[in-house]
Amino acid sequence: MDREAILNFITQVETEDIDPVNVARAYATALVDMQSRITDQDLQRLLLVGAAMFRNSIKGTQAEMQLPPEPEEVDPRYVLEAEPFKGVLH
Repeated sequence: MDREAILNFITQVETEDIDPVNVARAYATALVDMQSRITDQDLQRLLLVGAAMFRNSIKGTQAEMQLPPEPEEVDPRYVLEAEPFKGVLH
């Protein structure tokens, strides 16, 4: 899948209402399964993204990750950089 397909899936797929703790458990299990195949930096990025998603889901609010908008001026809530997370998560 490319970034656009992933973004479309994440933003458009219909899911059941699942307890955020159960979603976090599933996410943690997925990260454990893939951590030997990704860099420590990528694991840290995924951990921070998971934490942000969890916090937002339990607060019922949406927080922007403050990614700079692309030239097409798409909705900044759904913007991905050419190099994902470059300069955003350290």
